[in-house]
Amino acid sequence: MEPPTPATLAEDYYAILNVPRDATQEQIKTAHKQLSKLYHPDKHSTAELKQVALELFPRIQKAYEVLSDAQQRALYDAYGASGLKVGSELAPYYNSIQELRADYELQRRKREQEQELASSVPKGLISVELDARGWFRKPKRPSSSPPLDDTDAAEEGESGGSGSVVAMPALQYDPRMFGLGEMNTGSSDGNDMEDEDEYIVRDDTDEEDWDNGMEDDSDLVMEENEDDELGDMFDDEDEEQEPSLANVIGKLALSSMSIEQSLQAQPTQRDVVAVSGSVTATGQTKASAALGLRWTRAFLNGQSFTVDAAFGFSRSLQLKYQRPLPFQSTGYLKLRVAETPYRGRNLLFGAVSLGLLRRLSTNTVGYLEWQSGIQSSVKATLAYTVQKLRLTGTVEAGQHPHVDLTAAFSLTDSLKLETTGMIGLETFEIGYKVLRQVTENLELGLSLSCGPASGVIVRCEVSKLHQTYAIPLLLSDDMTTAALLYGTAIPILSYVLLGQLVIKPWLQLKEKEKVKERRRKNAALINQRRLEALAAIRLMQETVTRKIAQEEEIHGLVIRQAWYGQLVADASAASDREETCVVDVTIPLQCLVKNSRLELQATSKANMVGFYDPCLDEPKKLRVVYSFRQKLHEVVVDDQAELRIPQRQHLIQS
Repeated sequence: MEPPTPATLAEDYYAILNVPRDATQEQIKTAHKQLSKLYHPDKHSTAELKQVALELFPRIQKAYEVLSDAQQRALYDAYGASGLKVGSELAPYYNSIQELRADYELQRRKREQEQELASSVPKGLISVELDARGWFRKPKRPSSSPPLDDTDAAEEGESGGSGSVVAMPALQYDPRMFGLGEMNTGSSDGNDMEDEDEYIVRDDTDEEDWDNGMEDDSDLVMEENEDDELGDMFDDEDEEQEPSLANVIGKLALSSMSIEQSLQAQPTQRDVVAVSGSVTATGQTKASAALGLRWTRAFLNGQSFTVDAAFGFSRSLQLKYQRPLPFQSTGYLKLRVAETPYRGRNLLFGAVSLGLLRRLSTNTVGYLEWQSGIQSSVKATLAYTVQKLRLTGTVEAGQHPHVDLTAAFSLTDSLKLETTGMIGLETFEIGYKVLRQVTENLELGLSLSCGPASGVIVRCEVSKLHQTYAIPLLLSDDMTTAALLYGTAIPILSYVLLGQLVIKPWLQLKEKEKVKERRRKNAALINQRRLEALAAIRLMQETVTRKIAQEEEIHGLVIRQAWYGQLVADASAASDREETCVVDVTIPLQCLVKNSRLELQATSKANMVGFYDPCLDEPKKLRVVYSFRQKLHEVVVDDQAELRIPQRQHLIQS
């Protein structure tokens, strides 16, 4: 089996004839006539040039045959060279281009469906939730006992006898820790003295209870509760510790971990089957598992029927019927039965939902849903979408009424920003999400959400080939300034540094490897096109010499130098190239000059006669230095750009 031909190597018949895509039949005939005078084998006398013309002229003739035939030209414009191959097989059976196009579309859809049937779509999610609230939790301060004034001390001294007095708040001192018996908590009659309720007083005359190495009763001191003392000691240690990586990591805790996986397949053209499963484990060593099954049956008139079943931690069954309605609308009916915790038991509850989806305009879609049951609600959604912007607003009324707003922007082709907001009767939540498409199969995501109920949560995720790896990070239970600041600034700064120091160099290295491998694979094909271009230039040589003499005589348009390919202005960058990616196209361009004018159409120049593509699937430019009225001009255009010379703006200022 032959490898597929790159799109850039496919013949561009408009470029071969150098005519615009909306060219009339008269323009096509004129261009073919001019090229035939130059490249027809009968126009050359020597056997060598005649042989070169025999190899080159069929390309020109094929381009003229396709573009001069209305049916073949329509197929070529719509589907390229592949459309011509299918059209040649089906043409005898159809009377119009419309019928041919319809059948071609049918054949294409069948091939796509066959490819979909042979493949499945696996999706997965691995989420590790971390608790980082210790980073922003303030350490406890040591509690201090209120000092005794002189009056209280005197009263305590009178009531306690001749011994020394030790006083402290009753809630911070437990005499049982020192073998002093039960704490004085007051009698049942409620007539305890106020001082006895607030302080514990000890008379030092009883020496039997104080036989633990204390020689001088006057050295008695007040001691705090042992638990508070140990706790304050550790808090003081935390305050004294300097910030370090080990200290930061030590304050992280694993909150939960979950793994989800789903697989979707299409066994027939009308049936889609999906299987999903999930396992979740929390920090309390509790685990739960769930299994989901879905089957969807599509009918010819646009109707569909879906069955969803869930087993495991929560069991449910849902039936959904959907059908198209007039006025660009779609309606559905859902019946759901699920196990729901209610007063300590799992009970079965049912719910009925009705939904309506309608396209209000080209860019606006409206959605309305009513749901009955223990969580009855009414929800209305409006979505507006343009090229780089998507706005969505949702209003829900029920047990938990709220309003949701979402705005998604495409900042660049690979960078997207999404902002969200939710406002309820008792709470609110705001957040943002940034997505960066690194490669075709690799995407990075960073999001932050905060609210009084949810706290501050940062989520980092990596998606590759339908598999997502996520790390939600709980920073704070409250919307603290420190958590919001660090949760926004540090991830964005880390992402920028990661992009500049890791992602960008890695992408450049991968691109160089891809270019090198592509050039190696296409080396033989490019060399073949190069030989064809050189052969065409040999046929042009005599004509070009004559045209240059005529233009110089009238001080007209003379192409001095022309290069096509990857033009490099920096000499150091050019020295890094392993091969030449620039082609000298001075002669082919001069051959196209007519009456001191040169016009190139807005198409790739690689398919023009005398040109070839030196670097497939890479950006290219065309640089032309020409003289007109004995003055030098210079112009550089992209490969797909139109070029018309001479122009005053191309004049080189001396």
